[in-house]
Amino acid sequence: MRKVARRALGRDKASNVFAFPLSKTSGEILLCKSASKPFTVEYLFIHGLLHIKGLKHGVIMEREERQILKKFGLKLLCKQQSRVSTSGHTT
Repeated sequence: MRKVARRALGRDKASNVFAFPLSKTSGEILLCKSASKPFTVEYLFIHGLLHIKGLKHGVIMEREERQILKKFGLKLLCKQQSRVSTSGHTT
């Protein structure tokens, strides 16, 4: 993931999720489990899907993430931690 981050963002740091839209209806999502903490892998996958759908970080994306997590009974964080904004991580 560090190599992908270097190529895609010019940053020498592993990111927890990358989303690459390939067309209007498809894309690729790369998840780095070792860099995912404190977020669950399920949350990062949803986050990547919303990026492929065209959403950017912000209030609308956070609302969509919360709705999807709730609908499927999934958690945002791996462990019970203090409140963390869903936009407070690297993508």
